[in-house]
Amino acid sequence: MNPPLIDTSILVDHPRQRPEAGAYLLQMAPQGLYTHATVIAELIVGVRSKDELHKLDATLRPFQILHPTDADSSSALDLLRMYKLAHGTGYLDSLIAATALRLILPIATTNDKHFRPIPNLQVIRPY
Repeated sequence: MNPPLIDTSILVDHPRQRPEAGAYLLQMAPQGLYTHATVIAELIVGVRSKDELHKLDATLRPFQILHPTDADSSSALDLLRMYKLAHGTGYLDSLIAATALRLILPIATTNDKHFRPIPNLQVIRPY
């Protein structure tokens, strides 16, 4: 199995000292740590000080940042049309899912509600 794309929920839990989040990241580190540019943007939006920004940057240092392509953006719009009304899947989750589908990566998240309905997308709820 390919290493997972780590979603926002896990990276929010980690600095909040949720031991499960830290343990999961340590477990996945040998396979490589991947996250999405959109996840980083969501995390930066939540930063309240320069100190928090520096801590976030330190947390993200070992991660490979995945960026959406034009095709991912188009696929994300299709996913949004299909799953927004029935499942509440938003554009940012659709964009993350589209990139994961293209790269054949599972998504690791504790907020799997918006990802589970998407066909062919493997979702891991690690804790």
